[in-house]
Amino acid sequence: MNMNKVGYAMWIGMLAVCSCKKEVPAPAAPVTSYRTYDMNIQRVQALPQGGYVLQGIDANATGDFEYAQFMNPDGDLMQRIDYSTLPDTVDGNFYGVVYITDLIPWGNDQYIVLGLGYILPNGFSLLVYQVDGQGHQVAAPYARFISGNEVALNPQVFLDPLRLEKAFGVKLANGDLAVAVNWSNESESGGYLRVYRFPYPGSPNTEAVMTTPTTYGPDELYGIQASGASDDHVVLVSTSLIEQRIRVKELGFDATSINVVHSAVLSPGPGYWRPYALSMSNGLAALSGCKIAGDQIRPFITSFSTINDAEVNGNFHLLTSVGEIGSPTQSYCGTWWNGSWAMLVDLYPPPPLTQAPYFPNDTQSDLGLILVSPTTGAVLFNQTLVPGQGMRGIGLFNDGGHLVCIGTQYGYENVGVHHTFFMKLKDPG
Repeated sequence: MNMNKVGYAMWIGMLAVCSCKKEVPAPAAPVTSYRTYDMNIQRVQALPQGGYVLQGIDANATGDFEYAQFMNPDGDLMQRIDYSTLPDTVDGNFYGVVYITDLIPWGNDQYIVLGLGYILPNGFSLLVYQVDGQGHQVAAPYARFISGNEVALNPQVFLDPLRLEKAFGVKLANGDLAVAVNWSNESESGGYLRVYRFPYPGSPNTEAVMTTPTTYGPDELYGIQASGASDDHVVLVSTSLIEQRIRVKELGFDATSINVVHSAVLSPGPGYWRPYALSMSNGLAALSGCKIAGDQIRPFITSFSTINDAEVNGNFHLLTSVGEIGSPTQSYCGTWWNGSWAMLVDLYPPPPLTQAPYFPNDTQSDLGLILVSPTTGAVLFNQTLVPGQGMRGIGLFNDGGHLVCIGTQYGYENVGVHHTFFMKLKDPG
């Protein structure tokens, strides 16, 4: 495929002989270390204290997070939180079904775990747990009732294994918790996106909520994170399959309420636009993901210093030059590296060999790295890291000026025998 390939024979040989949790030297490959683990992870985030937390789905690939596995900066596995030990009775109500959707570092080896709880046959609540790194409760969990109607459950089995309904959170600078949650009701054609602010002990603020209806079912929620523009501002990103757009909002929190500070709609044209990575550096935010339109799947990037329609749309670029012409190319993660935006990409065989790049051909894709100008969209560097092994990058991180990649091999094909990998990459260029 249309990438610079380095050290293929040696690299393929190393993949064949490496075993679980063993580090393999790679002197001629584009990596400096490579390790594997018998896990199937679908989300990775860097921890403020260093290292990473990996959230894994259950063995049946039903789309529900089962655990959080902590990892140090060198890839050694540390403690683990088993989500099944979290209580299913919260505020006196028993929740017959609980889906965990996010984990938020809180400092001092404490974490907020967010879940969605269902009182069958109807009734739907946001659940908030506070635990330590072993999963022990450090404060009583609490719930916020969301809907008494029969809530539609929307598994995303054809796009990714995680459910459409999610709750994501972020710690505000003053220690308050901001949470966004999306859902829809069976009896309604539209959906809802709600944002909470939960004050923590000592906060002068009050609990606040803002609910926004959506026209065609629930917007798919990408995430919520600190904006960098102000201590009490966050950026919220969501997308709509029907409306074929991405919405980016900057929200502000005052003592009693939540307000929209800036808002923009990215409307690049027909297709399902899925954002996966958002990060800010020196006042510039980069947002990347992929376009899905049948077998026409391509990564994209946009950037903005202020959230407005003109800038978000004006800096949008579809990366059509990556991979072979007509071949599906996917990207799930990105990060800043020396002023460029680094992206991991999965490159699939061209049609008709590829019918959908999520199931039958996950065993065939190449894993590559590209560097992109966040403003012009120019591809400054491209390189194949692992050819033909079905390896998917889930997280890409700049660790002290060096790139670290964490992902999964055969992420959908190999149910029950998944392999998570950890790679430290040689500096590109």
